[in-house]
Formats: sequence, structure tokens, C-alpha cells
Amino acid sequence: MFATKFTILLPLKRFSMELKFTAYHPYPEFMLYDKDKIVAQSKLDLDAKAFRIRCFNTRRAFLIYDEVIKNKPVTTLLNEYSHPLAKLINTGIGNNAGTIELEGSFYNYRINDSKEVIIYKSNSTDSLLTCIVRADEKMFSLENYMNYILFSLVWFIYSSKEAKAPQLV
Repeated sequence: MFATKFTILLPLKRFSMELKFTAYHPYPEFMLYDKDKIVAQSKLDLDAKAFRIRCFNTRRAFLIYDEVIKNKPVTTLLNEYSHPLAKLINTGIGNNAGTIELEGSFYNYRINDSKEVIIYKSNSTDSLLTCIVRADEKMFSLENYMNYILFSLVWFIYSSKEAKAPQLV
């Protein structure tokens, strides 16, 4: 009798979400919604260049550090112990496209004119996450927050690999 092994490759879960700012001053805060459910929440501290994220029943604190490597601006995501976890490199005009490397996984992102953030694996054109950013631009410019948003979204994707299903925060 012969035994046959089958490997079933399941497609990665793709997310279509909406990001809404719920507080602006003194600590901006935004929620990530999957339909009507809150699946992640980030609170920013711009003075400390830090943010906290809650998703999949976990809470993490991160720091952001800007540096220049080989004449290219690079933004580094550090954990609470100042250990580097991720790098964000803008490759597009006006910082509307780039690459994020998180723990050895590479993601590309693109931001279109309608403030829609699209994140996909670096070797694919299929999006992992599409997110519309809703914010009152009279209150502030989104450009100041985009690195925080991008790192939060990529952390959400990265954390979703570990979690079974999106849960309320």
C-alpha cells in the first residue's frame, strides 16, 4: 500500500479595511476597522517618536528612529528595548511607495491619491491589505503620521499570521 502526501497551500488572508482617526491632540489615535469591528488600535506619541498598538489580544510599544543609510532616508522600527525590528525605505516620489522589511519578511506599499494604502508581499502583485485612511485633514497633515500608519498596518499583517482570526480589541 502506498501513502501519498498532499500539501495544500492556502492563500494568505487578505484584508480590506478602513482606518479612522479617533483622537488628534495631544496623542493622536486611530482604529483599524474590518467592516464594523475594531481589529487594531494605535496611539501615537509624536514627541517621543513612539506608538502603542493593540491587536489580536496583544499590546506592544514601539519607537521610530530616522537615519540615513547610503544617502537614503530609512525609518527603523524599534521594540521597547530598542532592538530593531523593521525598516521602511521610501522609493516613490513624495513618499507614496516603498518597501518595509519586518523580521525578514519584505512588503511593498503604495499610497494612491485617495489616501488608500495598499500593502503586498514584495514578490507579488496581489494585495495583502487595502486600507482607506479617514481623517480630518483640516486638523493635521497625514504625511506626519504615515510612517506610524504603515508600521501599524504591517505589524497587523505580521501578527495575523500568529493569530487564528481577527478579534475585537
